[in-house]
Amino acid sequence: MKREDGITLVELLIVLSLIMLSFVLLLPGFIGMAQRMEASELKDQLKRDIYWALQYADVNHQLLVLTFQPLNHSYIISKDGKPFVKRKYGKQLSIIHNFKNHQIAFYADGTISAAGQVKIFQNDKHIYTLFLELYTGNIREEEH
Repeated sequence: MKREDGITLVELLIVLSLIMLSFVLLLPGFIGMAQRMEASELKDQLKRDIYWALQYADVNHQLLVLTFQPLNHSYIISKDGKPFVKRKYGKQLSIIHNFKNHQIAFYADGTISAAGQVKIFQNDKHIYTLFLELYTGNIREEEH
């Protein structure tokens, strides 16, 4: 009996089984990495927005206010009581802070209304803490 070149159904099933097994084993690691990147992006965007608000308020001699909206998974930077910048973040992320009325004011002299902490959580796991310094507006961060 003459054998034909090619692969058999059994060989094909073995290869597909190995591919699926490796996919199942590696998928949780990729999902965790992607979620961690989302928390990192939120932290970096928030820092950029805070520095931008400090500079804008100082250069333009205008009061800006950053308001956290935890129920909407967003924060807004407003000027003259009107939204100027609005940022949304994923529902698995949450921001917990210790600022009165969920607000940070950026004054025309380049200072902020209060020092405090902004903690970023992902699925109830503490990922980052940002520390805002009074007067200077400097931000220090810690990864958890």
